[in-house]
Amino acid sequence: MSIIAFGFFAFVSGAVLLYYCLPVSIRWYVPLTASLAFYYIACGIELFGVMLGLTVLAFAGAKIIDDQTKHRAWLAGCVIGLLALMLVLFKDSQFIVDNANRIFALTGTRNEWSMPDVLAPLGISYWMLMLIGYVADVAWLKYPAEQNILKVILFTCYFPQMTLGPFTRYDEMKEVLFQGHRFNADNFCHGLQRIGWGLFKKLVLAERLAVIVSTVYGEGGDGGAFKGIIIIFGAVCYVLQLYTDFSGAIDIVNGTSQMFGITLPENFQQPFFSQSLSEIWRRWHMTLGFWVRDYVMYPVQRALTTRLGKPVRKLLGKKAGKQIPLYLSMLVTWFTVGLWHGGSWKYICASGLFFFTMIVGGMMLQPLFDRIKSLLRIDENVWSWKLFGRLRSFALFCLSVSFGRADSLMAGFAFWRRALNWNPWVLFDGTLFKLGLDGKDFWVMVLGLGLLLGVSCSQAKRGSMREWLSRQNIVFRWAALLGLCCVVAILGLYGVGYEPAEFIYGGF
Repeated sequence: MSIIAFGFFAFVSGAVLLYYCLPVSIRWYVPLTASLAFYYIACGIELFGVMLGLTVLAFAGAKIIDDQTKHRAWLAGCVIGLLALMLVLFKDSQFIVDNANRIFALTGTRNEWSMPDVLAPLGISYWMLMLIGYVADVAWLKYPAEQNILKVILFTCYFPQMTLGPFTRYDEMKEVLFQGHRFNADNFCHGLQRIGWGLFKKLVLAERLAVIVSTVYGEGGDGGAFKGIIIIFGAVCYVLQLYTDFSGAIDIVNGTSQMFGITLPENFQQPFFSQSLSEIWRRWHMTLGFWVRDYVMYPVQRALTTRLGKPVRKLLGKKAGKQIPLYLSMLVTWFTVGLWHGGSWKYICASGLFFFTMIVGGMMLQPLFDRIKSLLRIDENVWSWKLFGRLRSFALFCLSVSFGRADSLMAGFAFWRRALNWNPWVLFDGTLFKLGLDGKDFWVMVLGLGLLLGVSCSQAKRGSMREWLSRQNIVFRWAALLGLCCVVAILGLYGVGYEPAEFIYGGF
């Protein structure tokens, strides 16, 4: 069930109405029942059983770990390892088998492994990492294991965030997820407003950008029919499509949850206002970044520092003793991020290793950069330097992420080779209007992106636009809301005979 389908909003409406009709003390059973029903309808009985089975495993494992003193670390490793193994088997088994067969071919071995088609449970990339985080937190004595299995099930399959996140932590959610919330008109209206803004991003912007991206990349995903400026334009459109598609989905998810009075963490914070690649990733898919930082990077860094720090300091010096464990932990972290996006080398490079190379390279070359800036007397506080940093970071982000849209890593390289043919005249000869959108749709897209930029700038200065809007006069407030509804209803791409593209991050 897509979160932009009419059926989803009918489902939500019924759940919200029932939620506020019941006594406060038992209201949390409504999202629990709705979540189980949602998962069953979306997946069927077999995958529904897989989700419940893995949740029971995490619940029971955390309780056993909580009762232990001597074998806590060993038990936690077993439970987390089993959960991680199940995630890999459902998500990346074909990738592992294909690469194993390539290694066998290189060694002259004729045996080839094969893997039957296995349908992954809905949202497994999201709720499995949340369960792993839950077990790890119990093992690290951050909080005691939950004694009520129904609460762990609701935490796992809370239906608004089921397919697209954001990632949540058990200790952060138990305060809002398992208590009944009284009806709050502001919360309800803010939730509806955010859903409307998410639909604007998805149906008005992302769907039009998707047409251009599909045209430019072509069937082979290598931009074979185009070159030069059009290739760059297509890559930029893909990043904008990715942002409007994913952030629009998160707006719908968070807005739906807010109607129940349940606040989910934010996943974006104006990422394209960043002045470095590392800052972009701190503002883009923030909950995934925080998860891999806390559950992958920090534990690996601590382990490497303990085992390698002293020998490396003796051999290469004190500075290397700190840097090498850090760089190795970052390598593991970025490889994990790439693998999470998909079992393919294009994702491992596009969303992982490229950023590791650029960020670590920048850290290693920072003394040289500082020297150059000093010689050129560059003032880093002026607007022009900040603009340069934002444009540079956005360009590097586009370069990397664009490989994820290609059919393969090699197709991605072929795509960018075509960009070397310089043809600036295509900006003025009407070529941009021959990429799948007619003139009207193209300018709707451009004006819509301008509106998005204006709102993002305002958010960066004023904070939440919904709170700002709530302080305005009632006439202006309702005019703005009705205007947004009309824009989505009139300009959104949807309806009979039209299938909106699936959310990109739903595939991850």
